[in-house]
Amino acid sequence: MRYLCEQGITQFLDLGSGLPAQENVHEVAHRHAPEARVVYVDNDPVVATHGRAMLADPNRVAIVLGDIRRPEQILSDPEVRGLLDFDRPVGVLMMFILHLIPDEDDPQGFVAAYRDALASDSYLAISHGINDVATERVMQVSEFCAYGRAHSALAGHAGYRSRA
Repeated sequence: MRYLCEQGITQFLDLGSGLPAQENVHEVAHRHAPEARVVYVDNDPVVATHGRAMLADPNRVAIVLGDIRRPEQILSDPEVRGLLDFDRPVGVLMMFILHLIPDEDDPQGFVAAYRDALASDSYLAISHGINDVATERVMQVSEFCAYGRAHSALAGHAGYRSRA
């Protein structure tokens, strides 16, 4: 987040965010760029409800209930469009989520759709578990993290991919 703010990014779309917690995206962004705007997206209605109750600044932070595999719905959502201007650079974050998406859900296709919707000088930040190094350890970490526990059914069909 610090790096993105140093590059002039003041708009963030956090896909598959989970429940905002201490030192989450909006807090770090606001520390480095007080004018930053952040939209969290999660597919869990409980996360969205609790997140909305926790977020005190609707002019700079929102949480949207949505499926990241449906970029056209996320990118056209009124709350997303109300806070983020896609004619200006945006930092899109996909942290600890893509390895939970199976290949049949076309992660490459929907990631490309987000990328293609971004203005030049935007950033797409991705983390992804891989299956060619320490597979067992990666699975343990995924099961340990809150997102992995909350989405254990999906995690059972995880899309761990090779580094290539």
